[in-house]
Amino acid sequence: HWETHSISEFNDVGKTLMEAEGIIKDRDRAVAELKRTSDLLQSIITLTPDLVYVKDVDSKTILTNPATLRLYGKTLDDVKGRGAIDWHPNLEEVERIVENDRLVMARGESMQFEEAFTGIDGRRVFLSTKTPLLDQSGQVIGVVGVSTDVTDREKRAQHVEFIMRELSHRSKNLLTVIQSIARQTAKQSLSFDEFQHSFDSRLQSLAALHDLLIEHNWEGASIAEVVQSQLKPFANRDRVDAEGADVFLKPDVAQMFAMAFHELATNATKYGALSSEGG
Repeated sequence: HWETHSISEFNDVGKTLMEAEGIIKDRDRAVAELKRTSDLLQSIITLTPDLVYVKDVDSKTILTNPATLRLYGKTLDDVKGRGAIDWHPNLEEVERIVENDRLVMARGESMQFEEAFTGIDGRRVFLSTKTPLLDQSGQVIGVVGVSTDVTDREKRAQHVEFIMRELSHRSKNLLTVIQSIARQTAKQSLSFDEFQHSFDSRLQSLAALHDLLIEHNWEGASIAEVVQSQLKPFANRDRVDAEGADVFLKPDVAQMFAMAFHELATNATKYGALSSEGG
């Protein structure tokens, strides 16, 4: 604080010192705020599981976070100031990553890429968002990137795609089987009512088998289970004696056996042991 003095030169000096004090206080507040912001940003970069990195125009590492270093089992000294080609284990991946860096810098805009990173735990897939790094004059001097691990998501997508292909394949096979059943049933039927009854019965047999296969994730079924599923609509267990090795059948083979057992049970119901109460 400066008290007004009778000498004007003293007043000028005092006023200047007061202004300087205000400037210094503003600077100190700005420095403190900058440090708080910097510490917060550093905490975010350090704690995030995403890969965060800054590279120069030659794709040499300027800055990177612990998550990136953990992925490769490296220290900051191992990678700082060096291009990934000097330490990355997979040359093909490096070339693709560097190509993406150059594309972002050439276009001068943020872009997203799906990139593979082979680290100490194997190959992972990341969704990388890269942005040009600019100097004060607006010139591109590098690239800033954040990469999020999407490996599990990619695996789920591939699994869904596989299931859809498998479903399409099985649906076509199923339609072929139904057509075959329809033709065979039509040849053996003397009337539409007889056709309808036999056709419905055979479709139910096929449905029972599919329920059984679904329980085993469509890997197949044991022959004992196939026998039980096909004879269940015709007779209880007390009237059926089944013996033999419990062989595990693949789905297509299980389907053949199921239809055969169904026909045997149908014949037994019409003409054989199951045609009477005591058989």
